[in-house]
Amino acid sequence: MDSNTAQNVLVIDGGYATHRAFHALSASNLSRPDGTPIWAIHGFFTSLAKLIAMRKPTHLLVALDAPGGCPTRKTLLPEYKSNRTSPKPEFVSQALELNLLLAEAGVPHLSVPGWEADDIIASAATSASSRGMRCEIFSADRDLYQVLSNEVSMVRIDGTTVVPKDIEAKYSIPAGSYMELAAMRGESADCIAGVPRVGEKTAAKILSAFGTFEKAVEPGSTLEAVVSAKVAAILRENADLVRRNIKVATLRKDIEIDFSLCSLPLEGERLAASLRRAGLMAASSAMRNACA
Repeated sequence: MDSNTAQNVLVIDGGYATHRAFHALSASNLSRPDGTPIWAIHGFFTSLAKLIAMRKPTHLLVALDAPGGCPTRKTLLPEYKSNRTSPKPEFVSQALELNLLLAEAGVPHLSVPGWEADDIIASAATSASSRGMRCEIFSADRDLYQVLSNEVSMVRIDGTTVVPKDIEAKYSIPAGSYMELAAMRGESADCIAGVPRVGEKTAAKILSAFGTFEKAVEPGSTLEAVVSAKVAAILRENADLVRRNIKVATLRKDIEIDFSLCSLPLEGERLAASLRRAGLMAASSAMRNACA
């Protein structure tokens, strides 16, 4: 699509960006005169301004987790993310205010009941690619490796990126296969148990040899030539566990994204005025300059 060759979408993992700012700036204790904490909100918007200025996107979307998590994944795996501790009150208050401020300031954002920010991000990346647009994702979530491609990359605040060849260099498998590697190894951060005696290197070795988990465990496969007979037996015994883990980790890619609502530049005065009213003077200036 020739009209979109220069178009690129910056998708922000809202939860990641907020947590990152909260922990990075907690020592500042930046607050309003009445004591209301605002350091995470300040950090979110100053980071967003830096990313916009650095990456120069034509479209922007902040993806947010919906309250209550993802019932579909919790049905598949009741313990999914059950290890998450209750956030500190000062984080909760800032996260709630940030959501309201995004709407007031006119920053494109989206949450979908029953689904996670990662599902929105994966859908945005997939939709952008289908339209001939590039997509850059600001997140550290490895689940998103499954959508990396020539058109889709992950970006860090220092400007470096994660592209498919980086995943291939680290794990010796295509980026799209990382999900199956994690399904065999397990993902402790999400309370997803893996196959006993199958670690990251073994999982990568299996996928490198067979391409997919299903080909590795299909009847008549030469799995025992790649791993020990004991490990092969354990893997076959736990095949349903791996299949369940793959379902849990598979992101939705079909959530409708209206890119006409995500185009830049933002409405500068509305944005700056909203941030000023919130007491975010530095963030207001940074965002206005980035979006000029």
